[in-house]
Amino acid sequence: MKVRLGVIGLLCVQVWLTFSTLAVTSPTVDEPLHMVRGYAFVARGEDRLRLRGPVLSNALSGLALLLEPELQLPPVDDPIWLEQDGTQLPEDFVWANTAPPLRMVFLARLPMLLVSVLLGALIFRWAAQRSGSPAALGALTLYVFCPNILAHARVATTDLVTTATFFGSAYVFHEASRHPRWMWRLASGVLLGLALAAKFSAVVLLPVIGLETGLVWWKARGRRHDQRAALITLFVTVAIGALTLWGIYGFTLGPLEAGGVSVPAPSFWGEWQALNEYLATPLPGYLFGQVSTRGWWYYYPVTFALKSTLPELLLLLAALVLSVKQRDWRSNRLLLLPPALLLISLTFSPHDLGYRYLLPLLPCLFVAAADVLAVASQRRWLAGGVLALIGWQIFSTLQIYPYYFAFFNEIAGGPEQGRYLLSDSNLDWGQDLIGLKQYVDHRPAADLKLSYFGNTPPSIYGLSTYALPPVRSAMRGQGAWWLHRFYPPDPPPGRYAISVANLMGGIWNSQSDYAYFRALRPDAVIGHTIYVYTIEPRGEPANLSLAGLQLDQIDAVTY
Repeated sequence: MKVRLGVIGLLCVQVWLTFSTLAVTSPTVDEPLHMVRGYAFVARGEDRLRLRGPVLSNALSGLALLLEPELQLPPVDDPIWLEQDGTQLPEDFVWANTAPPLRMVFLARLPMLLVSVLLGALIFRWAAQRSGSPAALGALTLYVFCPNILAHARVATTDLVTTATFFGSAYVFHEASRHPRWMWRLASGVLLGLALAAKFSAVVLLPVIGLETGLVWWKARGRRHDQRAALITLFVTVAIGALTLWGIYGFTLGPLEAGGVSVPAPSFWGEWQALNEYLATPLPGYLFGQVSTRGWWYYYPVTFALKSTLPELLLLLAALVLSVKQRDWRSNRLLLLPPALLLISLTFSPHDLGYRYLLPLLPCLFVAAADVLAVASQRRWLAGGVLALIGWQIFSTLQIYPYYFAFFNEIAGGPEQGRYLLSDSNLDWGQDLIGLKQYVDHRPAADLKLSYFGNTPPSIYGLSTYALPPVRSAMRGQGAWWLHRFYPPDPPPGRYAISVANLMGGIWNSQSDYAYFRALRPDAVIGHTIYVYTIEPRGEPANLSLAGLQLDQIDAVTY
């Protein structure tokens, strides 16, 4: 009874750590597009949007948006469904619909909170089976107070659902292999199908379950019944997984191209094609202040080392040492092999997109850490050290609350140094626009100049700004005419708010755009992601006639 109360209490803490931060987390860059895709899929079966990934996560958000019965979608024949840059459709749906946009965002995020609770319960279950309930409570505590999990458990994107289904598939197949009952076999197939419907990276589960079946079959040689049971488990898992995946897409049949052969779930395979085309397109990545479109093979291991908490890294190392020492790696195959293959596959990715692709590693890490906790509990001197690590994990998360996206561990130098190491969703995903509004409310500025790394219109929060580069769709109508008066090496007087991803440059804009500001001390840093500066007048104002030229068109020597 005490254990159950402990689990419930910890999961309630997790809900509070996520739910209480929704009001200070502005819509992130990707959320509007995920929202319109999910709603269009569940409300009208619309599957023409190509986001280079399966639809499950978006569909969950779309189901929540059904609570807004008056939402409008463009007509099916509107060419907006075929646009390539994917900006106007989410703009119209989220920011110009019948319901308040921020309420829509709130509803779309709620399913992710539920998934995070289910994932926590599953982590406890597997850890308790392996290491006992006390150690499992420690593993659950690590999960509940993981800043990277908390960051993505409150946004309507794909990464948390991917993490939950990836981990759930590994666990249920583990149970089906050891207890080949039909209930476990069917559940294994369903979880595999859900994982494949969440993200294409879950494809690494297929060789894992194939290898596991081969090893179980080899170990059972001479026992035909056990060998046959292993093959049946594999067949049922794959067959039910394929059927589940097809069912999520409504059991549709159709060609990928006009006149082609019909295939099950053509939208799923169309997304696969779109992903391969996307991977063939150069995309800038940012690491240690450098920008590259070719990427770095070590990007994801380095990112994992910089943004995971130090207690997580230390316990992972201890778990690996313990597994080698006890020579029980065979019993840990389905715990360690899926995240290992995922990490290896990411080192070959041409696109370096962020820690969120590493989230599926974390649940496996927490369960492995439970083994360390169980061993440590038998030795008083080790128990104290492990309790200190858990306390450190709690302290690290509470210290960064509510700005989880900006977490960097102590070796990385904390969030203040994060901008010199990583960018994009690792730090700045456009989540602090509401924080800027609160700052301006207390320190009004008539001429606020904003460079925003996001897709949320500032006017949604009542912000009136002059746009700075890069002017994306969110900044339309926010004084873009003023751009021509902005000369990067010598910015005119006024107050500036610059998203840190744009301040460092390399993703949506040049690294030279805000080099002038990088050398200055900011007035304030909002949520670790928006830097506020004041440029004082430097002399008397003067009128200048440029005979048709604009200030930003003049070369440096002439200026």
